[in-house]
Amino acid sequence: MGSALSERIQGRWQEVWLWLSSLEYAGWFIAYAAAVPYAGYLPATVLFAVALTLRAGYRRPAALASAAASAGVIVLLFKTLLKVNLPAGRVYEVLPDGLRQIMLTYF
Repeated sequence: MGSALSERIQGRWQEVWLWLSSLEYAGWFIAYAAAVPYAGYLPATVLFAVALTLRAGYRRPAALASAAASAGVIVLLFKTLLKVNLPAGRVYEVLPDGLRQIMLTYF
């Protein structure tokens, strides 16, 4: 009620849009969490790191390579050093036996 009766402030809708646009990144996170069981932790992390780098406006190959490399380092840290059990992904089922075991264990 107070909002309807208060005086109109110039630029108020810009602030509302700023708050609503921040929900976009919650959507990115939900999409990432939904993709991991299908694509696997490594491919989903690299894909979304590169996609978010593009979304942030970086287009140079060095920036995209940096995003992919940092995603790879994050996966290695979580899976090998911290020993976090994460879903392997259905895409790993089509890999040859030796490679599948390595991907399940380390990536």
